[in-house]
Amino acid sequence: MKYHRRPQSIDIWTNDGVIPKEEAPAPKLTVLNFSAGKQSSALLWMVILGVLPKPDHFIALRADPGMENSESYAYADFIESWAAAADIDCRVAPGPDLYEDLIGLDGSEARLDNPPYWTKDEKGKIGRLRQKCTRNYKIAPMDRFIRQYLEDHFGISRKTGHVGDGVVEKWIGFTKDEAHRIKPPQRKYINFRYPLIDLDMTKDDTLDFYRNEKLPMPPRSVCNACFANGLDTLKEMYENRPGDWEQAVKVDRVVRDLSSIGVHDQVFVSHTGEPLERLAERGFTEGVDKDDWSCDSGYCFL
Repeated sequence: MKYHRRPQSIDIWTNDGVIPKEEAPAPKLTVLNFSAGKQSSALLWMVILGVLPKPDHFIALRADPGMENSESYAYADFIESWAAAADIDCRVAPGPDLYEDLIGLDGSEARLDNPPYWTKDEKGKIGRLRQKCTRNYKIAPMDRFIRQYLEDHFGISRKTGHVGDGVVEKWIGFTKDEAHRIKPPQRKYINFRYPLIDLDMTKDDTLDFYRNEKLPMPPRSVCNACFANGLDTLKEMYENRPGDWEQAVKVDRVVRDLSSIGVHDQVFVSHTGEPLERLAERGFTEGVDKDDWSCDSGYCFL
């Protein structure tokens, strides 16, 4: 099967460009960007099952913004128990809680590292805020964790300006039909690798991996109060995950008025520009639905 074929060549994305694996410096630490979504979980399963060899110093690392799909938390616990049995280190990077920060807004804030929520002006035109949540609630906590890990395990001080090129290799779960999402690393000490692309796998191939190995399929990894949830997702949450729905509604109420951070239009979680409670009252038939949106960060929806 396709995912059992060893890669013919492995490309490493560096701060200076793309180079073959054999030309890259040997990393001291390999980090899987793990979200408990389908693709990052597939990579972790591949290491657990021996489809991909486990690097000498390997960790699966995720960040917790505080309002992920409850089924994602359950799946993370499940797969991490298997990883522990395979002597794979799984960590959660400590960091700020996006949910607590959002519902704690009291109108006095000067800034907020907000998700790209939907806005509606006086004429009913829908717009979007800038996306700030991924960097500050996922990328930054994970980068801080990595620097602390390098200090604790390899004696590389966090105060050192230049750590060394390619000290860390990050695995990201993009498939070959998502190659357009690839971005070079911003830090010279971190190189990127895309093992599913190395294996010539598409999204459909990844789904086949779960079926062929008879593994439970992970849910879509996404925050409950995310801008990217379409009507079908919101309806499913309302019907099946009342705790998740309650989180989303609380956030939706709070963000309506973000004038304290300079947003003068009304703000909504849903792309419809309607309150979530109203959507539920109307059976989630408000306007025309669209497929769930995606995120190019490489930290969400994988």
